[in-house]
Amino acid sequence: MQESAEESMKPMSDPRTEMAEARTRLAWDRTLLAWSRSALALMTAGVAFDRGTRLLHEARLMQGIAWVHTGHLGGLCLTAVSTVLLIIVTWNHLAVRREIPQTARRGLPLLAPPVIAAGVVIAFGGVVFVLLFTNPG
Repeated sequence: MQESAEESMKPMSDPRTEMAEARTRLAWDRTLLAWSRSALALMTAGVAFDRGTRLLHEARLMQGIAWVHTGHLGGLCLTAVSTVLLIIVTWNHLAVRREIPQTARRGLPLLAPPVIAAGVVIAFGGVVFVLLFTNPG
C-alpha cells in the first residue's frame, strides 16, 4: 500500500495532544457555566434583597418605625452587576475561542451550549432588571 506524498508530509497527530486540547476546551466551557451560575445566583439574591427589604419596610410602616427604603437600589445593583459581569465574561470567552488556531478548533462551534446558556442568563438578567426598575414598589 503506497502512501501519497501529501499523507507522508502530514505531521502525525499525537492523541495526548488532542485529548489535552479537548480537556482545555471543556474546562473553558465549565468555567463559563460556573460564571453563569454565579451570575444567576447574584440575580436571585438581588431579587430576594429587593423583595425582602420591601416586606420589612411595609411592616415597619404599619408600626410607624419605617426606615429609608434603600433595598430596591441594592437589588437593582446586584442584578445589574451580575448581568454586566456575565456579559464581560462571555465576551472574553468568545474572544479566547476565536484565538484558538483553526487546527485545534475543529468540532468547536462558536455558539456552543455554554455560550447559549450564558446568553439566556444575560437575557434573563436584563428582564429581571427591567422588571425591578419599572416596579419599584
